[in-house]
Amino acid sequence: MKKVIELRGVTKQFDGETVLDSIDLDIYDNEFLTLLGPSGCGKTTTLRMIGGFETPDQGDILFLGERINDIPPHKRNINTVFQRYALFPHLNVFENVAFPLREQKLPVFLVDTALSSNDYDAAFLTNNLEAGAEVCQQMVEQMKANGVKESEEATVLVHVSTLASTTIADRLNSIMANWGKFAPASWKIEHDYIINYGDEAGAAKLVADKIKNTHNVKGIIACNNGSTNATVEAVMAAGRKDIAVTGFDLGKKTLLGLEDKNYSIAVAVQNQYKMGYEAVMAAAAAAKDGSKPAQKLVNTGIRMVDKNNYKK
Repeated sequence: MKKVIELRGVTKQFDGETVLDSIDLDIYDNEFLTLLGPSGCGKTTTLRMIGGFETPDQGDILFLGERINDIPPHKRNINTVFQRYALFPHLNVFENVAFPLREQKLPVFLVDTALSSNDYDAAFLTNNLEAGAEVCQQMVEQMKANGVKESEEATVLVHVSTLASTTIADRLNSIMANWGKFAPASWKIEHDYIINYGDEAGAAKLVADKIKNTHNVKGIIACNNGSTNATVEAVMAAGRKDIAVTGFDLGKKTLLGLEDKNYSIAVAVQNQYKMGYEAVMAAAAAAKDGSKPAQKLVNTGIRMVDKNNYKK
């Protein structure tokens, strides 16, 4: 393997005390190296010299075969994460991360998130407005497969963990706006949401109580991982195989529901590998020739997982 960093006979003293005594070290490409030792043994001093924040009293430090003893930190192309972070206090988390990239004229791409700031080139994520519409369509298909007639009066409940999350709000707003486009007029969606406020332990009881007190429940849409888990738990505990559940993400209890083919469970799952792959490829292209995605927000979509396509 190719050597990336080399220390040759490096010695460092502080106030006459030798902290590093003629050490040699090779660090190879793609290697993950850990320095272990008691406090004061020279671990941090070694890292600071590699980063350019300390200068060896003797010996040489090489980067890709080039001696870098006299090259300042900002020109070494070596990044250091300090124990005390060394962040700019007037910048937020994203701005601290983006700052060195912008200084080097490198592109900034986000994966699975978007920011109120516009100081990034593109974000690769799920469009939750489109996901909400797909979930509506999926629920209608499940209810039909369960034998619910289009002329039958049926109720669909909606379960959320919070109304404060932008992600959940987008999904919820889309579900409410699109239900009438896909469902028969006699299938009503309940506007009095089940809200568990993050109390997953009590969420299943909330769902069970709502089912008991609502006329002819034939479906429940859950808008995030926790609410989906609790909904599946409540439906299975009651043995309600006639109630379709459509939710988001593959939580542990949701997986149990998918494994039991007697229940109608489906969940929307983000294309995380696609997010990461497309972001990396776009970043590589931008770094190479300056090209950028045509859209700032790149929708990587979702895939629906149900009992027919689920695999352990």
